[in-house]
Amino acid sequence: MIVRTLRHLRHRKKGRQEAERLNELIGYLAENQPERLVIVDLGFNTGSIYKAINQAINFKRYIGFEIQKDLCEHASLIEDSRLSVIHAAAHTHGDGVCYFEPETWSRNYKGGSSIVEGKTGAVHRPIDVPSIDFAAWLEAEIDSNDNVFVKMDIEGAEFGLFEHLIATDNLSKLSGVAVEWHCSKFGLENEAQYLSRKADIEIAIWEAGIDSFEWF
Repeated sequence: MIVRTLRHLRHRKKGRQEAERLNELIGYLAENQPERLVIVDLGFNTGSIYKAINQAINFKRYIGFEIQKDLCEHASLIEDSRLSVIHAAAHTHGDGVCYFEPETWSRNYKGGSSIVEGKTGAVHRPIDVPSIDFAAWLEAEIDSNDNVFVKMDIEGAEFGLFEHLIATDNLSKLSGVAVEWHCSKFGLENEAQYLSRKADIEIAIWEAGIDSFEWF
């Protein structure tokens, strides 16, 4: 009973913190020329973040990437001409990739799947999914006068994706990012390596003058 109560209190606290961060993000987006705002949501899931932002502010386009086909089918029921959801992984190439489901889902509906093999608690049963070279996609799909804000919750794939954007000189196409970093999700023995990669990426984000938020 005590353990259950403590877990409930922790979840309530986390929920409050997440709501505060989301409100902070919405306030930021509202102040940055929303008529030119293109939001790219890597890890669209059921679209809860889209729905919260859509209720609060206007925007030019909202583009989601989602690796799970059934979640994309769910998103197709949303009626909004500004919204498009792509069934693909935002990646370093467009040759296709596999993802791995978790042994137990996270608090998000069917949350926690990753294209990065070796994530703690993942089922080692690869599922094929299309992939898109995200750097090339930005060059082809985004207008030069757009304010591009990327929300990134992709379960460990953020490291390679940012490094790809840096290597291809496409990081500067972003005006802001909100990132959930998964440094501790690939074994304690690998955490220092991921923390080091995160530090290098954050320096590059700062040097490019990109606004950055910690996601949840």
